[in-house]
Amino acid sequence: MSLEEVRGKIDAIDTRIVELLGARQQLVFQAATYKRNPDEVRAPKRREQMMARLHDLSLEHGVEPTVVERVYTAMIDEFIELEQRRHQSLTATD
Repeated sequence: MSLEEVRGKIDAIDTRIVELLGARQQLVFQAATYKRNPDEVRAPKRREQMMARLHDLSLEHGVEPTVVERVYTAMIDEFIELEQRRHQSLTATD
């Protein structure tokens, strides 16, 4: 396989990842409608459970656990910010 072919496969994976991030974002927005306050948005216990599950998944799929941890930490932090803004806009009329 040539470098161009490898890069093409990486680009295809990146397209799928962005599509999945969009789907995840829509679910995050939907989840915001169920939460009563900002503490429920942050959901530290849920985050802890997710990170443990993702660690196990990284080992199962041969991915460096540190990579998964760093990527998901950044992603979760950003989605929490989005969800907090969505939650705030939903509760502002209450």
